[in-house]
Amino acid sequence: MSQNNKSISWIWVILALILFWPLGLVLLFVKINQDRRTAMKGFMVVVLIGVSLFLMAIGLGGLALLVTEGGMGYAIVTLLFGGGGIWVFACAIRLNIRRQRYRKYINLVANQGKTSIDEIASIVGVPYDTTKNDLNRMIERRYFRQMQIDDAQRAIVRPVPVRQASIEPEISPVREAPQTHEPQIAVPTRAVTCSSCGAVGSVSAQFGECDYCGSLIE
Repeated sequence: MSQNNKSISWIWVILALILFWPLGLVLLFVKINQDRRTAMKGFMVVVLIGVSLFLMAIGLGGLALLVTEGGMGYAIVTLLFGGGGIWVFACAIRLNIRRQRYRKYINLVANQGKTSIDEIASIVGVPYDTTKNDLNRMIERRYFRQMQIDDAQRAIVRPVPVRQASIEPEISPVREAPQTHEPQIAVPTRAVTCSSCGAVGSVSAQFGECDYCGSLIE
C-alpha cells in the first residue's frame, strides 16, 4: 500500500492561525477538504484548534478590556476569535460525520467488493444522490483510484481498458540464444488493516501507506 498524499503542512496552518488567523482559517478549510489523511484522522486536531481559538478569545479579550475604554476592543477580539472557534467546531463536526461515512464506503467498496450505489446507499443509510456525490468526491480525492461512476449501471466500477486491434503485419520471431536468469527472491508481504479508514491491504515492509487514505500503516 503506497500513495503520495501531499498537502498543506499542519505547521503552516498553525503558524498562519497564530500570526494571521483569517488566512489560517482558509488554509485549515482547504486542508480538511483536500487532504485524505486529515479527513480520516484529523478530527481531534481540528477540535484542539477550535479550543485554542476560544482560549485566545478569552485571554486577548480580557487584555483588550483592560487596556481599552468602553469594552469595544473586548467585543471585537471576542467576536473575531470566538466566531472563528465556533466555525472550527462546526468544521470538526462535519469532518467527523464525513469520516464515518467514508469509512463505511471504503469497507463496502474496497473490502467487500460492493459496486451497486443503491445497495451502498441502503447499507450506509443515506439517499442515493448523497452516496453518489460522496463517491464522486472520493474518486476526485483519489480514495478510489482508477474507478468511476457508471450512471447507466448506477454503480461504481473499474473501467475495462479497450484493446485496439493490431494492424501490423506478422513478423517471424527471431530466435535468441538462451539466457540464464538469476532466481528472483520473493518479497514477503503481510496483510494489514488501516486504522484510519479500515481498508484491508498488504505491505512488504515494516511501514507503508494506505492505498485509500494515505495514512501510515505499521
